Amino acid sequence: LASCAALNSTNVGFDIGVSAGVAVALKEAWQLTDVQVGLFLGSIQFVAAIGALCSDRVSDRLGRRRTFTVAQIVLVTGLLVCITAGSFAVIMVGRFFLGIGVGLSMAI
Repeated sequence: LASCAALNSTNVGFDIGVSAGVAVALKEAWQLTDVQVGLFLGSIQFVAAIGALCSDRVSDRLGRRRTFTVAQIVLVTGLLVCITAGSFAVIMVGRFFLGIGVGLSMAI
């Protein structure tokens, strides 16, 4: 379980690092406003807080290991949505899933 927690921390750090670089490219490619770039960068932390607040109920029902597995499935789903996104709205849906996955797994 400790290695799973370390993996999650790596996921978060990787996302923060990559997102900063991607934001510059997305701003130019999709002509995003500064507000949209801020939403893109800050959304994962905000949504992760919501996921963390829900994690106790999910963990009580599923147990810690299954909750972590579900969180990683949600996280990978978010990554796939972000990878295939063709618009700002779609990438924000992916960021929502990423945030929920991060929040669920960080709190257990």
